Amino acid sequence: MNRVMSWVRASPAAASAATNDDDKPALSRRTTRSSTASWLSTASLSTAATSFVDEPPVLASTATITPSRTVMSIDAGGILGVHALVVFETLDAAVKEEELARGLPSRPLSSYFDQVAGTSAGSLVSVLLACAPVDRMVDMWASFAHGVFCHSLLDRCRRAWAHGVNILVRKASTRKLRNQLAVALNDLGLGSDATMADLGARRNTPNVSIVVTSAREAGVPIVVSSRSSEMREGFADLSHLRILDATAASSSAPSFFKPTPLAFDRAQPHLFTPCVDGALAAANPTAALRLKPQETALVISIGLSSGTKRGADLGAKPTVTNLFLWLKGFGRIIVDPERIHEEMQTHFEWAERPESYVRIPAPDIYDRAQLDEFDKIPELVAASRAMFKDPEWAHKIRRLAERVVAIKFAQPGKAPPASG
Repeated sequence: MNRVMSWVRASPAAASAATNDDDKPALSRRTTRSSTASWLSTASLSTAATSFVDEPPVLASTATITPSRTVMSIDAGGILGVHALVVFETLDAAVKEEELARGLPSRPLSSYFDQVAGTSAGSLVSVLLACAPVDRMVDMWASFAHGVFCHSLLDRCRRAWAHGVNILVRKASTRKLRNQLAVALNDLGLGSDATMADLGARRNTPNVSIVVTSAREAGVPIVVSSRSSEMREGFADLSHLRILDATAASSSAPSFFKPTPLAFDRAQPHLFTPCVDGALAAANPTAALRLKPQETALVISIGLSSGTKRGADLGAKPTVTNLFLWLKGFGRIIVDPERIHEEMQTHFEWAERPESYVRIPAPDIYDRAQLDEFDKIPELVAASRAMFKDPEWAHKIRRLAERVVAIKFAQPGKAPPASG
């Protein structure tokens, strides 16, 4: 595990002592990754990257501009992201029952969350939660996955060879990925040229945060948010980036797609940094959000595996075009979202708020599926739905829905819901 999670593993006493550095100017803090500033195009973005790596930010005393009370987080996992959509479907039904019991008007599931974050395929899932009707999400996902990973006979031969050789040919088409992202964004009424700021301006939408990784610094997560004003101090404002570019970059697993160039500096729109799969820095995006337990009412973290398969293949394999950078960053790559889950769980326990962190894993069948096996989506959906019909999980989801609704109406300016 790299230094990204060092703030979690530090003892509470050590973390408390480290908060004394918060009064210092951001750029004067201890920085061991000097190369970070050389490729980032703005001082603010450089500060965001270095402070995340070198501080214990969750326990630090840095003030939050707008605390995120409820957070939804979706792991990386290719087509396995469909499990998150079934979670939304199930939770939405339970929330509607709770609204009815309390005599509340029905509202979109997305309006119950202040922030939704996703890595890799989870980036598109987060946009779907913010904008799409819950009952359309699974069909939209299946159409998207088919468009990206369905190949002609020639492509299938090429893909089979790529799976065997694995270092010469990418397994999927970057052009298809971008085309299908554009189709999805158009279907959502956003348009392929919409920026993250445009997404943030929509009513009743949470702050959408997408995790990407620079191809030059594989261990440093970069968070692109739709409303930067709601992020903690130290995060750069990257809301000028297009949604299509941010989601494509976050999904660009090295053995599947080409890196996506992103222009981080508004003042220099023609200065690009190649970016790749956010899973190379934070496969579980909760690690990149720098959440404070004392300011977070609820985090729902959705895993795309059962939690028993460790170090899953996230597509972080070398190709001819990225072999050197891949080898350089290998020691810093996070490929185990369950490890991050365990660290976050421990962190909330230290803060005596274990009930504020909830992890929802996927059924065992997800451990046996490949990230590009789109034809298995119906089988995966059926397994996820069966999981939530189990009495134990059905009870957990009902309790979770009760908490989500109660937290929403306990916020300042909201009348408490009727007791029913």
